[in-house]
Amino acid sequence: MDSYSYSVIIPTYRRNNQLAVALQSLFACNPAPAEVLIHVDAGDEETPEFLERNFPTKVKWVCASSTRGPGGGRNVLIEMAQTPWLVLFDDDSWLESPDFFERLEKVIAAHPKAAVLAFPINVRGQKPSHWSPEIRPASCFENCGCAIRREAFLQTDGFLPLRHAYGMEEADVSLQLLDKRWQILNVPDLWVYHDTGMEHHASAPVNAAQITNTALLAFLRYPINLWPLGILQTINRVKYAISMRRFRGVLKGLLDIPFACWKYRAARKTVKAETIHLARKLRGAA
Repeated sequence: MDSYSYSVIIPTYRRNNQLAVALQSLFACNPAPAEVLIHVDAGDEETPEFLERNFPTKVKWVCASSTRGPGGGRNVLIEMAQTPWLVLFDDDSWLESPDFFERLEKVIAAHPKAAVLAFPINVRGQKPSHWSPEIRPASCFENCGCAIRREAFLQTDGFLPLRHAYGMEEADVSLQLLDKRWQILNVPDLWVYHDTGMEHHASAPVNAAQITNTALLAFLRYPINLWPLGILQTINRVKYAISMRRFRGVLKGLLDIPFACWKYRAARKTVKAETIHLARKLRGAA
């Protein structure tokens, strides 16, 4: 079996207590990752001092001079990475088993055409989601717990550097990967704990971003003949927000759509229509 090494990618912003737990879970692994790379976003003056004091030789970090958001930070770290496979976490997600990388290596060896291995996420206060015991194709992944083949990622345009990337970040890269005939696989046994109760999804900025980004994704990646589908998806996102009584941010999310599309118009690069249909089929859309 081929031997792999891994670069762990973590963007962070002023969450040192959670980051400490995440790093300790990594260093408890046997084998450990080859390198741990951290992107500290602009305006965070606490984390570099924290890392220098507690992990001076175990991690490498870079500090942004302007706000890049989690996606922009991941782009920087992926360019820096020295290994063929990247394991992505948030600063508040961590591993629950010390043999994680040993088991990950076996999965990679068995699936040479996979670009992304998506891990089940165990969220605070919720029971673990039920996943099929089989490794199966998926339409998307979550950056708080996944492994990405660096070669495949570099064939995409990377993550859009949005401050609030909900509904855009992983969905965008997933479409680009599927369009290049790479596989995204759900892996049932490599659990990751994400220390969140998802309360932030009800905040006005995140709710607005979810709506804006739904339309932005369609504008950037959908062929024009599928824009009606993008409009329908945006309307459904608004309906979902209202059904969850998340009223704050709805109007702003709608009003921000033309500005976001104009701002990122240079990034427009459509995928094939069949790629959109494949993604919908994989996630079980009607």
